[in-house]
Parts: sequence; C-alpha cells; structure tokens
Amino acid sequence: MKTRILVILFLIILPFVACKKDDDTKPQNTTNNETPVVVPKDNLVAEMTSETYTPTEMSNVITNGHIFTWYLDEEAAINAFKVAFQVIKNNRLFILDTTFAHRKVLIGYKRNWTVESHVFTYRSVSAKGEPIVLSGRVSFPNSTDGTPHQVQSLSLCTHFLLHEHAQAPGLELSPFVMRTLYNSAVIEPDYEGYGLTSSRPYPGFSYELMGRQTLDCARAALQVMKKHGVTPVEDVYSTVWGYSLGTPNAMAVMKYYDVNLPQDEKEQLNITSGFMGCGPLLLRDMVEYLDENPDFNAGGLAYMPSFLSALSASEFKGYKVTDFLPSWVQTHIVTVDGKQMTFMEAMQQNKLTWFDRPEEYPSSVLKNNLAEDMCTADGHLDKNNPKTQILLDLIERLSSWDGWIPQEDVYLTHCQDDNFIPFTQVEKFYQSKKSSPKMHFKNVSAKPLDNLMGVHAASTATDILISILHDQPADSYKYLY
Repeated sequence: MKTRILVILFLIILPFVACKKDDDTKPQNTTNNETPVVVPKDNLVAEMTSETYTPTEMSNVITNGHIFTWYLDEEAAINAFKVAFQVIKNNRLFILDTTFAHRKVLIGYKRNWTVESHVFTYRSVSAKGEPIVLSGRVSFPNSTDGTPHQVQSLSLCTHFLLHEHAQAPGLELSPFVMRTLYNSAVIEPDYEGYGLTSSRPYPGFSYELMGRQTLDCARAALQVMKKHGVTPVEDVYSTVWGYSLGTPNAMAVMKYYDVNLPQDEKEQLNITSGFMGCGPLLLRDMVEYLDENPDFNAGGLAYMPSFLSALSASEFKGYKVTDFLPSWVQTHIVTVDGKQMTFMEAMQQNKLTWFDRPEEYPSSVLKNNLAEDMCTADGHLDKNNPKTQILLDLIERLSSWDGWIPQEDVYLTHCQDDNFIPFTQVEKFYQSKKSSPKMHFKNVSAKPLDNLMGVHAASTATDILISILHDQPADSYKYLY
C-alpha cells in the first residue's frame, strides 16, 4: 500500500544550515575555483517523504499517464515512444525478441519485493562555491518479509531541462524508476534550482557542478538505504544515465568520478558505464552553430537568465548579469501566483520556463536570448563586443572536457536530424575522445516526427527506453498490444 510519511517538519530552515568540516573528508574543487568547500562524508541531512509500492501498484505507477507525459503532452509522448521502439530496432541498439505494446508494461519481478521511494536532503556545494542543502530521491526494492535486501546495482540518473518545477524528481517519479524492478537503486538529484532550492536560479550550464551535486546525492542516498536495511551487494556496480541536458550532467558525473572522487568513494560506487544522448556537450560550439544557423530552434538558450544568474559575479569580468541578457526579459511583466514580476525574476525562481515565454519573443534567434548589443541586426553574434567574448569563454570553460579521457564505458547517442540540440557539437566531442576504447558513439535516426521538438523527443524517448531495457533479461519483460 502506498504510504506517505512526513519525517521532518522544519525543512524550511534547512537551506540555511551550514556544512561543517569533518576530519575524515578531503577538500574538493569548486566550480568557480574559489576556496574549496568541504562536504562531510556523512552528508545526509534528513528524509522528507517516504513512499512504498507493492508490485501491482508499481506497475500502475509505471504505466499511468504521468510517466508517459513526463516529457511531452500525452499524444506526442505516445508517438515519441512508438518511434523510439522503432529507433531501437532500426539502429540495432539492442537485439529484441519481444513484442512491443502501447502503454502496457509487464516487467518481471520477485513477488516478495516492494519498491520504496524516499525524498531526502543532503549537503553539497552551490554554483557560487558556497555550502548548500539540496534535495533528491532514491528508489529501491526491499523485501516484504523483513529479511535484509541487497540491490544488485545503483543507477545515477540526471534529469533534463525541466519544463515545470513539478517535474523535479523530488516531486514526481520519473521513468528511470522502472530500473528498480530489476534490483537497482535509482538515485536522482533535484539539483540546485529545483526541489528544496526552487527559489534559486538553476545553473544548468555548470556541468562540473552538476557532476559533483549528483555524486554528493549518491553518497547521501546510500545512507538512506542503509537506514532502511538495504545495502548493495559486495560487487555492486553503478551506471549513469542522462538525456537532453541530462547528457552533459551524466558525462560530468563520470568525469568527476575519474578526476576528483576519493578512492574509497570510487570503490563504494564502482561506476562501470554511462548511457546518455541528445545533449549539448560543447556549449560554445552550440552557440557558434546557432550563429551560423540563426533559424535553428535550441530554445534552451532562453534559460540564460537562470543559468547565468546562478554564477558568482566574478565570472562576468566587471559586468552585471543583466548586461548579457535581452531587455525584454527584464521589462516584460508577468503575473505569477497573484504577484507581478519581470519574466527574468519568474524564470530565476523557476516560476516560468521557455514554454511560457511570449510568442513575440521566439527562441530560435540568438538576438532574442542575448543582450541587444551582443548581436548584429541580422541575428549574428557581434564578435567585436567584449561581452560576447566573455560569454563564449565562460560557457566554453563551464562545458570543458579537456584533460579527461573516459575510464569507464560511455555509450553516447545523438540523432543527426535532432531539431533542438545540434548534432555537430556532439560529433566534435566524440572525435576528441574516440582515442579511448571506452568511448562509444551511435548516430541514430529518429526522423518520423516533425512537430516542434519531435525528433529530439523521439531521440530522448529512445534513451528512456534504453534505460529501461539495459541489463533486463530478455525473458523477464514483455510489451503487449
């Protein structure tokens, strides 16, 4: 039976809790190269809510509407998943001996399992290099007869650029929760700007930070599991998952794991592989592609007010954040929750997203996302403006992968026809890393959909299905019409 237990009532004050230094922890670098913040190994703050699902209830959660409409409206989501099934077959991403079905999923599981899902808070580091308390979710199978349960694997799952705050993992189960049904613990951070910190800007372009906040979330999730009598098997392994903006976040998890994580924490997680696709890995290359192709959509750039506002003021070389943003986001007044505020203020507080923006401000041209003096009249970047160079250098550094070669298997997909995230920058990333035998890249075709985000949606739906099917025994699941 599904139960909700409110464990802590004073969580409103948690964002103001400072992180204390423990003697057994090691300093780790911050995004802004300021004085390192030390996060204690015992970084769990509190559990917020707990939910328990029987196998039957879990099947209903997986197959009900909100899972399939997590990314798009219902009709588009169903079409995207139908295409995704075909994408997997056509591109031979998996050899499937199953029959696929429409919104009816039967997955093999042991009848004496329940699935527990816990939302918790944990200590980490903010985009400004300061201590912060964040929220996340861990979902895992547990036994119904009271015997100790051990999970076979850990799944570190990074969410995409959310269209609504209500889609944050701490507020809603994501498709990744399906992986619990074959004995994996699913760990999902809300990230700074969502969940407990929803009133803060979301630093979505700070990739190293996303990697760190995810691994801090994983550390706290293991503490939650231990409290509830669930431990990983001795030879546990972890996989990392992400799609769309979750792709660079997932890649950053693997980089941070290789470069920054202490050895004892590496051994505890034992990350063996990462699966990701359809994401902006090289931000400067993406912006320069948009400069050359001003009609390309890439609406995610309309989140610039949030991405940039989250950073330390020192990043802007004497300028203010608003100096880099178009005037309309600072002057366009909207009413949210009965209060009037500028579009920028609403976006900074995650009250509005790109999908809420006025129609007269389309997202497909750089000049509608950057300050007017940073672009020419025909919509191209003004390379002579010093702010343009500051911005390009900044986003290049925030999305830099220099000096790192994957030490674990990375399975990266992207659709050449993706109409939301340019293919060229992902291909360039792959070329820079393909010397590693651990780097695998697949150019998939998902052309059939032609709505606003159709190809991108079908591609990301493919990645969702990969996350569901990976490690799944062929005879333990069926999709039936």
